[in-house]
Amino acid sequence: SRFLDGHRLALEGRLAWPTLDDVPADARGVRIDPTAQLDAGVVLVPPLLIGPRARVGTGARLGPNAVLGPAASIGADAHLVDSVVLERAQVGAGAHVHGAIIGPEARVEDGSEVVEGTIVGAGALLAGPSGSDGTDEG
Repeated sequence: SRFLDGHRLALEGRLAWPTLDDVPADARGVRIDPTAQLDAGVVLVPPLLIGPRARVGTGARLGPNAVLGPAASIGADAHLVDSVVLERAQVGAGAHVHGAIIGPEARVEDGSEVVEGTIVGAGALLAGPSGSDGTDEG
């Protein structure tokens, strides 16, 4: 909670954070590193930060208060709100992450729901729905 609060304060400009100085905000409070890749149809709700070499898939929705770390990726149609995705972590297509921390090199599978207060540890895997339609196959 304090970790997310600190990121929220930094995004709002109420806390100094050296990383933010490297990526200037636009008039709305959106910060995108020039090496980041955003596919078509991405929705950005400020404030937010997209770090170096990060990738955001088609139709994904980020923010408010979203931080995407270096080389992290967000899949198509995924949602990231009030959350931090750390270096080289992956959030799968259609996943919804709200109020969570996704650790470095962790992976959230397609279609997963990550609820407020969740911390996915470094290198961990958070499995998605069992069936392709989100239902249990067995």
